[in-house]
Amino acid sequence: MTERVKTDLMTSNPVNPNVDSSNKYCPVEPRVHHDLDMAGPIYHGVDSHNQYSPMDQERISGPVEMSGPKYPGIVEHHKYGPVTERVHGEMYMSGPVYPVDPHNNYSYVPERKSGQMVMAGPAYPGVSFSNHYNPVDKRVPGPHVMSGPVYEGVESSHRCNIVPPKPDGTHQMSGPIYPVNTTHKYAGEGSDPKTEVPNPMAGPVFNILHEHHYREVT
Repeated sequence: MTERVKTDLMTSNPVNPNVDSSNKYCPVEPRVHHDLDMAGPIYHGVDSHNQYSPMDQERISGPVEMSGPKYPGIVEHHKYGPVTERVHGEMYMSGPVYPVDPHNNYSYVPERKSGQMVMAGPAYPGVSFSNHYNPVDKRVPGPHVMSGPVYEGVESSHRCNIVPPKPDGTHQMSGPIYPVNTTHKYAGEGSDPKTEVPNPMAGPVFNILHEHHYREVT
């Protein structure tokens, strides 16, 4: 690899190397003091707030002007609310609701006395009215009716479980798979030597080394 040659820096405008291009020129001129301009309505140095609030002066009183509908010094609210005593007199009995207690408090339960039962129908006391009559008649055997397809007294289940052996015969030769031994005896690459065939040189990309040793020199 070639060594880089060091030379003087080329000075080319508008930006020169090793030259600070920032501007730090910022002069501050002293402020000139002069008399304040007294121009209204607001003057400099003069407090514009009004703090005049005299409290020693006596309030001037005079005759009250009586003008309606509201007159000063007169309370327009009235407190007239007499409650007369209620006079009790004879109650006026008018229906359908009378001024009496409408609830019924009669709950007299007479004492029960034991005696002879009254046998009055249709339900009599002490007599069970449920029916327990349920006779079971004996079945009379008779001749069996032989009607198909199911006959009475004949067992319909079978116990035949004989599996016949498969008969020996010629195999059916049908493709694509035939009843022959399909295993092969190929022993791999050690049986026959491998033959190398040269690669063909076909473009646009050839089977060559695609490397370069180009180095840029600056």
